[in-house]
Amino acid sequence: MKLHSTEKSITNSFIKRLLGVISVFLLTNIGVYGQLDSWLNNMQPEQNYYDIKYGMQEYLNSLEKTMDSAVFYAGDGEYKRFKIFESIWEPRVSPHGEFSKYYDAQEDYYKNLQDDYTFYTTASWHELGPKTIQTSGSKGIGPVEFVTFYDNGTTDSTFIMLTGSTLGGLFYSTDTANTWQSAGTDTWSQSGVSWAVFNPNNYRMWYVASSGNGASTEASWIGKLGGVFRTNDEGQSWDTIADYHDLGGSYFTKIFKLLINPNNPDILFVATFCGLYKTNNCNSSDPGWTKVLDGFIYDLELKPTNDSVMYASIYDSSLDRWLIMRSENYGGALTWDTLSAQPEYLSDSIVRHQHITIEVSKARPDYLYCFTRDSSSHTLYYTEMDIHFNWHKIVSFQDKYGYGSGHGFGVEQTGNGDTIMVSHKFDCMKYNILTGTGVSCVNVHDDTEDIVFHPYNSGEVWACTHGGVEKIINYGNEFKNRYNGLGVGQIEGFTTSYTNPRYILTGIYHDGSQITTDPYQQNWNPQWKHVFGGDGMKPVIDNLNTNRMYASAQYGSWSYTPDLFNSYESIYGNNSHFLTIGVLNKENPIVFFKSQYDPEPFENIFRNSWDASIGEGKISEFQNVFTYAELIITIGLYTPFNDGDYLLANLKTIDSNATSHQTMESFHLMRSVNANSMDTLEVLWEELTIPTNKRNIAGVVFDPGNPDKIILAYTTQTINSISDSLIFKIDYSNPNDPIFEPITYNLPITCVNKNCITVDKFSDGGIFLATEYGVFYTDNNLQQDTLNAWQLVGTGLPHVRSTGLEMSYPSNSLRVALFGRGIWEMPFPCPYDSVPLSINSDTTWNSPITMDRNLIINSGKTLTINSQGIIHLPTDAKIIVKPGGKLVLNGGTLSNGCNGLWQGIEVWGNPEATQIPANQGWLSISNGGTIENAEVAVRVGSEDYTN
Repeated sequence: MKLHSTEKSITNSFIKRLLGVISVFLLTNIGVYGQLDSWLNNMQPEQNYYDIKYGMQEYLNSLEKTMDSAVFYAGDGEYKRFKIFESIWEPRVSPHGEFSKYYDAQEDYYKNLQDDYTFYTTASWHELGPKTIQTSGSKGIGPVEFVTFYDNGTTDSTFIMLTGSTLGGLFYSTDTANTWQSAGTDTWSQSGVSWAVFNPNNYRMWYVASSGNGASTEASWIGKLGGVFRTNDEGQSWDTIADYHDLGGSYFTKIFKLLINPNNPDILFVATFCGLYKTNNCNSSDPGWTKVLDGFIYDLELKPTNDSVMYASIYDSSLDRWLIMRSENYGGALTWDTLSAQPEYLSDSIVRHQHITIEVSKARPDYLYCFTRDSSSHTLYYTEMDIHFNWHKIVSFQDKYGYGSGHGFGVEQTGNGDTIMVSHKFDCMKYNILTGTGVSCVNVHDDTEDIVFHPYNSGEVWACTHGGVEKIINYGNEFKNRYNGLGVGQIEGFTTSYTNPRYILTGIYHDGSQITTDPYQQNWNPQWKHVFGGDGMKPVIDNLNTNRMYASAQYGSWSYTPDLFNSYESIYGNNSHFLTIGVLNKENPIVFFKSQYDPEPFENIFRNSWDASIGEGKISEFQNVFTYAELIITIGLYTPFNDGDYLLANLKTIDSNATSHQTMESFHLMRSVNANSMDTLEVLWEELTIPTNKRNIAGVVFDPGNPDKIILAYTTQTINSISDSLIFKIDYSNPNDPIFEPITYNLPITCVNKNCITVDKFSDGGIFLATEYGVFYTDNNLQQDTLNAWQLVGTGLPHVRSTGLEMSYPSNSLRVALFGRGIWEMPFPCPYDSVPLSINSDTTWNSPITMDRNLIINSGKTLTINSQGIIHLPTDAKIIVKPGGKLVLNGGTLSNGCNGLWQGIEVWGNPEATQIPANQGWLSISNGGTIENAEVAVRVGSEDYTN
């Protein structure tokens, strides 16, 4: 079945007019292929995001017509990569489209502004993962790009390793990858890295390329603050030894590889898109850099027995082709020669699908091996350089899927040096170079980015996949994951249980949906279990019954479980655009709202009811509202906790009559106040006036006490007028005359991604906002001082874009999702009020409650806690049942509300009096009632009654 058909209809008159100019320029300069990397690798400061976006849409529309849909939409193909690029960069540069403004604001914050902010709390953020997994079920955590050994010439040295993610940063292992730990790049201005090498004489000294935070699995622009960094204390401190001034002068430079001379570790090479740079003093305080080779340098190697000989694979724009070049003078300037014979002609500059990876082997030091990669055709070669120079073709094969975009090619370093492995479709292939015979090797996870043969151990190979680092035994006969500690999950969305702190459900790009499995405790380090496939999106958990959950994947796929994913059923329906959007009616969570195509390409809202208590089906006809629209996409759905009839839909429309990109896209907030009408045709919608409909809406949250009031955050801000504020309080009590209150105040110029705003319902108007610079907080009291209204929350959060933010009331903590660094938590101080809550009349609790004090049940009164009542108590709190009082735990739960244990229940009475209700306190537990996480669950008698 065809999964999805998307923006194919956008080849309208506007797109054709707009692309007429763009295409002439770009196709003249980069050949006949219009893929994403062609634009990104030819970036100039004046290039606009929207030129790339609309050019890619035109290209993808053409590509979809000629490609099998399963290939077009699956894996790490062009369509998904573009959608990830769009999701990363549009929030950063909308609506102006100027990349330089983003980098200017980033530089200003880190150099001038960050020290000006007050901390609301300086507590440390704590990493939750996924970074450890159960051996069964999960096949991955997230993509990594390279793996490298410390090698001082001995086998024993190689137990020390580095690996890295272009979004998540650098990780370090001192036990041969059995465990990994973050290696100090989290709080760089851009956490992502594209390559790293050891100083061969000092395992504590590393050189790392800060060239990430762009797309999902490849090097990105270094910006104004990236470049090459050095540490001499295992990542505790860093020095910048090359920035964009040193590497060609453009912050659109990308770094693809670092290479250090093992015999002279003062010499370091940096392979970039704009040339090969060399320093002879990489360990000095101010290394000097020289450009020694012009062109796009993709790969580098040193001859194993003669470090004066270097090889480089480059794209020469003057010749419009890929080449292999050689230097016999330590890679010095003006000493590079083009090999007299070259592999087959590759005519395009696209990094992802057209490049040459080269390798050398200690076992055959006179050999040079290469892997040429075309859009779908791949060929392996070797040549014996010092005897007769010609290329021997090992094998050619087709790979229309094109998964894995890195240096996915490795050569045996021991024995005969005649075994190679290469990325092949989803997995790897092993070949003998002399016979050309190949054997398929099945990875633990799909999509191979790097393959490295161990320098000393025969048969041992290491791979980087979109799941993490994998150890390959016996040349591919067995793959073992080595993911433990690799917190590189690219979280698309997550949700935390409203009633039980132990459950977090998350959707991960590349790695499906995963759920925590361990009981919650202080300094929680949970394991995660894979529960649903596909590329995960934002899931949903029932706020009254945690057992009921919904996991999602791209293009509209959902699965539903009534039992914590011990079992589940798939919910497909019609497909959706790239995003999969759904939300529950929080007053009656048996009702589920989701967005899907009907009719394509217009998304509408559908309602499901698992107990058939309400009519099911489509409850909107947005195409009749936006009659000009050629495409309608749902960006978000939102419901309040206190009125199940309210439903908000955040929409994007494409105007087929637009004359510029500024007018082509519009954003709208639609509201229904009767979303639960039994008849689906009676559900009514109105468009709410918003401050501007020309900027993306990042998120909406309801005021906890009034569903007519919301807080709305845009993805970006400009400084032209009040309407360009980043965040607003809006009162829609009179929807025809809404009240807008901009509350941006002292926030930096930054970007906010979807679902990155939440409120604290127990505070005085508390609002949390997640940005690339960290999480900020404000409330009604702080807003009295506009210069200090927003304050930073917590320390140590990686500088990776956020994709979700939620309060966990049961654990009294804040949780944030990062695209490239998983889920993080920051506990708040445990609240405690010395004035107890007294039960002075018969009372029943049927919903979750978070307490901040002792609870006293007085004589003659009964408190009943039913199955939906989950009561969380702070560390110092207890429940006292006085003589004559009664506590009935009828299926309800009493649990802790902070990291520590609560004190438990005291049932007071007189052992010398008769055992009748008037003389004694009573506790009744039935129907699965639970007391958990208490110092002493039940104490009969007061704490000072010694007998």
